Amino acid sequence: MFGLFSLILFLILYFTYKISHNLFHPAFITAFVWFLSVASYYFYIKRTNIWISLSDKFYIIVLLYIITFTITSISISQKSWKLSRIYLSKFEINKKNKFLVTICTLILILLIFEFIKLANASNPLNIIYNVRKIAVSEDEGFSFSIKICMYAMPLAAIFIFAFYNYRKNGIDKLFYVILFFLLLMSSLFMSTKGSILQFICCIMFLLYIDHKLNAKKIFFIIMIGVFLILLLQYVRSSNSNKFNISELIYIYFLSPLPAFDELINNKLQLKMNMIGGNSFAFLYRLFYKFNLIKSMPVILWRSHNWTSVPYPTNVYTSLASFYIDFGIIGIFINGFVSASIFSFIYNFALKNKSRFFCIFYGLYVYNLIFQFFGEWFFGFFSITIQTFLFLCLVNIKFKIH
Repeated sequence: MFGLFSLILFLILYFTYKISHNLFHPAFITAFVWFLSVASYYFYIKRTNIWISLSDKFYIIVLLYIITFTITSISISQKSWKLSRIYLSKFEINKKNKFLVTICTLILILLIFEFIKLANASNPLNIIYNVRKIAVSEDEGFSFSIKICMYAMPLAAIFIFAFYNYRKNGIDKLFYVILFFLLLMSSLFMSTKGSILQFICCIMFLLYIDHKLNAKKIFFIIMIGVFLILLLQYVRSSNSNKFNISELIYIYFLSPLPAFDELINNKLQLKMNMIGGNSFAFLYRLFYKFNLIKSMPVILWRSHNWTSVPYPTNVYTSLASFYIDFGIIGIFINGFVSASIFSFIYNFALKNKSRFFCIFYGLYVYNLIFQFFGEWFFGFFSITIQTFLFLCLVNIKFKIH
């Protein structure tokens, strides 16, 4: 079945690139990353003692998703959709944005001091470990002041990516570098590998569309990303004195595939208590805040549904949420909804040459690249909305005297 799966994906990749001529087209990314992850897993289990073969049902379901995604994506991205002028205007380094950058920088400095105070440690590695421990704790969690300061992080990322290629008459280079390192330190202290992956993917996408990406830059960016991720994983595992790179690669890049395979073959019982509780958890959170519902649904990525494949994992690819909520129909819904959203953004970004949507697409293209692992666009939809609103704030023109 792997041979047929590979052949179909190769044909999809060929025709998708022939139509789009872009490596960052949503359909091309989707077919490529699923092929790469499945092929890596297929050859990995043949070279090791780990032998959990993927079922034919797994290949069929993934193909149904990719085909649905590809047809929807190509159909949308081939058409021209007009945008309002606000989304077509260029980002400007004006008094308003200089003021926002200053405020953002001060808030990030405050956030870092709050993390150091919260961690009660002087060693940077201990700070990362303690902050991470508090962040995932159901009893403690972050204070209200830290949660407020964290809003500066997506705003700082937008400033960095919006003005990275400005060379003259812009934000002072030293100020820009300070903002970058403050954001990097904040992300490291929170020990979020997702943020590191997001930054890497966004940088590479913006360099690609600006025709500035080359092999040397790709290697340099990936090496920095790998170093930061290994550093975070080393800190996370410091309490157990266990740090195995091969195990890390398997757990984070391969284990979701056999985990999803067990899910669709009814080897796991992951019953949710509300319709669409996983797929549209953001709506339930909104309903709960306005007291429209009495309790929150059991969400997959917050539940304790672990399985051993053979290493323990609780991630089941981006397909799991819709499949748990709606069964096989959910695979088609997932492919259609995801392709529609990302293809519209892609169309607005490249066909309308909107820098606004280029940055927005760049910030969330990692969701496409790592869909074989998990899903963040809907899972953290409030942050997605915040990012969009912050982009509007940076892009909109009003004067500060």
